[in-house]
Amino acid sequence: MQNCVRFDGARLKARREEKGLTLRQLTDSLVRHGISITFQTLFLYEAGQVRAPGYGNILALAQVLDVNPDYFFGPGQGKAPSARSEATSRPAKAPAPSSGAKSRKTRQKRPVRARGGKA
Repeated sequence: MQNCVRFDGARLKARREEKGLTLRQLTDSLVRHGISITFQTLFLYEAGQVRAPGYGNILALAQVLDVNPDYFFGPGQGKAPSARSEATSRPAKAPAPSSGAKSRKTRQKRPVRARGGKA
C-alpha cells in the first residue's frame, strides 16, 4: 500500500492564525496575488470538507503565509521561512507521448465519400 500525502487544512488554519490573519484578510491577500477565491472556500479547506486546493492556489497560500508549499501536506514537511523562490518555479512539462500517436491537429481528414443511389 502506498503512502498518500494529503493537504492538511488544520496546518493552513494554524499558520494563518500564527500570522495573525483572519479568513477575510487571507482571502483579500490572495485576491491581491491574482487568486480568485472566496472566504467560504478557504473555510472549507481549513475544515477539510473539500478537496485540496489546486497547485496555483497552494503556491499562492504558501507565498502569502511565508511557508514552503510542502508545509500544507503534514508534519515532517519543513516550514521554510520563505517559499518565494520555490513558489514561483513551475514544474517541467511532461514529455510528449512517444507511442507514435498523432494528435488531432496533425491527423489527416479522410475524403468524404458520396452517398446515394443511382443517378
